[in-house]
Order: sequence, then structure tokens, then C-alpha cells
Amino acid sequence: MATKGSNKSAQGSPDLRWSDRVRGAVGGGSNVADNKKRDSEDVPWALIVTVLAILLMFFIIMPVLAVMYHDMFYATRAAVHEVKKMKELRRQILQERVQNPSGAIDVDREPTEAANPRQ
Repeated sequence: MATKGSNKSAQGSPDLRWSDRVRGAVGGGSNVADNKKRDSEDVPWALIVTVLAILLMFFIIMPVLAVMYHDMFYATRAAVHEVKKMKELRRQILQERVQNPSGAIDVDREPTEAANPRQ
């Protein structure tokens, strides 16, 4: 029976309002939806700047980069083609030198490249 007396004192006061303490610590408890002052200042400037930067990137910078990479691809292909032609021409010249060791120019042979039309 002595334990009943100790249980009553351990329970604490029955008028404990812990929810009021939590609400007071979290915020004033004011209703944000009824706050008329926030209506005119709803969109922050950082959001507008961010959206504009994203639009600028996707609609202006990305197509410019695509055109640049496209041009670089075809320029590289043309350069590789010209290098292959140059190597073939060198090989032909070296073959002619091996076949004609005197170094004399054979005038009767056909040219390997097209003649210059301006001459």
C-alpha cells in the first residue's frame, strides 16, 4: 500500500500542457495562409534569375555548342582526308625516286595531281 502513495507523486500534475510549449518553441503559431503581407513579395529574385539562367542555357548556349561541335567534326574529317592524300602523294613520289634514281624529271609522264588552271 505504500507503493500507491509513491505512484501519485510520480505522475506529476494532471494539468500538463506540453503541446503549448512545443508550439511556442516552433513558432508564434500564426497562420501563414492569412498573412496578407506576403502576397506582394511572393516570388524571390533569386528564383527569377535562376529560371532565366536555365532558359538562357538551353535555348541559346546549347544550340551554339551543338553547331560548334558539328563544325569541328566536319573540319576534323576534312583534315584527316587531306593528310591521307598527302601521305599517298609522298608514297608515290618516293616510289618514283626509287624507280628513277638519277633524279631527272620525266616530262612525258602523266601528272599525279591536276594541273593548276591559273597557269
